[in-house]
Amino acid sequence: MSVEIEHLSMRYGANPVVDDLTASFSANAISVLLGPSGCGKTTTLRCIAGLEEPSMGTIRIGDSPVFSRDRQIHLPPEKRDLGMVFQSYAIWPHMTVFENVALPLRARGIDAAETRKRVEETLAMVGLASVRDRSATQLSGGQQQRVAIARCIVSRPKLMLLDEPLSNLDAKLRTEMRQELKEMQRRTGLTMLFVTHDQEEAMSLADTIFLFRNGKIVQQGAPQDIYRRPYNRYVAEFLGKTNLFPVQVHAAGVGIDLRTQEGQFVLSRSTNPAWNEYDGAYVGVIRPEAWALVPDSQAGLPGQVEAMMFLGDRVELTVDSPVGRLLVLRPGYERFTIGDNLRLGVDFERIHLLRPEAAAA
Repeated sequence: MSVEIEHLSMRYGANPVVDDLTASFSANAISVLLGPSGCGKTTTLRCIAGLEEPSMGTIRIGDSPVFSRDRQIHLPPEKRDLGMVFQSYAIWPHMTVFENVALPLRARGIDAAETRKRVEETLAMVGLASVRDRSATQLSGGQQQRVAIARCIVSRPKLMLLDEPLSNLDAKLRTEMRQELKEMQRRTGLTMLFVTHDQEEAMSLADTIFLFRNGKIVQQGAPQDIYRRPYNRYVAEFLGKTNLFPVQVHAAGVGIDLRTQEGQFVLSRSTNPAWNEYDGAYVGVIRPEAWALVPDSQAGLPGQVEAMMFLGDRVELTVDSPVGRLLVLRPGYERFTIGDNLRLGVDFERIHLLRPEAAAA
């Protein structure tokens, strides 16, 4: 079941929290609403859920309008065929796991036999069948979050909304729960809208990322596309560590050169005709893992290791260079020492070029 919003706005007083937003969230997929605190992502989710009444706009879930300011439509949350999981687990401490998950079905008057069948199926799906009779207070944080998810999906909603549901878990549990959520979505075909401020979480979960800023969507697309081809500086920096600095693109025989701003160092060369449309001044976006070490005899950017952090499978270097400090990721088995001299190159296909005006945004 897809979700569409058109010209959605939400104001608190004179402050626009969601600002004339139009977007389409695909059916049977995970759409992640990503952005910093106060950017409008949670308010958008709450408007879709029916927990907030927008100032203007239209919301459709599937083929049905659930909100329209012009047509005076505002369906209550219980009429929207959706489930929601919040940052706080909101499970009843005096109830067992089974009773917590059964609660929505009993509230809808589902008979006892059908309730038992659905709850048992759902608990098996989220890996809680063995603790069905345990008190909710006796569960770990990860198990409590599974109870909240089970309670959300036991009613078999067509749409699942999740607002920062993993932020209270430790790093290891968060990783495990991401994998479980993705696997569950693939098995059930649920449409999921997931809110987070964590770019790693967004990229590991999403089929499509919607990146918010000041109540608007700045860029949307597959995680790999947004990461590799950010629309502007804000997107590039929000989605992870990066290097941005002025560069020049010049024709060079049958190909083109990418040089530093003053032109004294060649960073990369390409004969791919797709790059021929580029010429002049840009800002280069180069992710830390894109750098390669090249021999002194080749073109490249000289640098000296200023600092390093060992990260297990990788080592992160801070390199002083003619264009400023650069971040460089190398395999963890490589050995470096503070003061090492390096020469950095990069494959043209791993560079993204921004016009100066986009780099300022």
